Amino acid sequence: MELIVLQSHELQAFKLEILDEIKALINNQPAKTTKVEYYDIPQTCELLKVSKRSLQNYRDKGIIAFSQINHKIFFSSTDIECFIEKTHKKTFNRKYA
Repeated sequence: MELIVLQSHELQAFKLEILDEIKALINNQPAKTTKVEYYDIPQTCELLKVSKRSLQNYRDKGIIAFSQINHKIFFSSTDIECFIEKTHKKTFNRKYA
């Protein structure tokens, strides 16, 4: 292992340089300000183009996340997007990729 000795002002300059790089990386990230919406079962079925029974199967198998308030089931827009991403299949034919 190599030992590197820095003077305090060199260490401080190094820290500031690293912090500037981190700030630049953070500022280049797109802001995530999407509003989360909630859908009931009929709305979710229409969005996903599936039957109520299929949606029930997805819930029972833990394939799609949901929230329940009393006896009412809700699906968040982020959970629906996550479900779609998990079930997305990429093409195996490079000609169309």
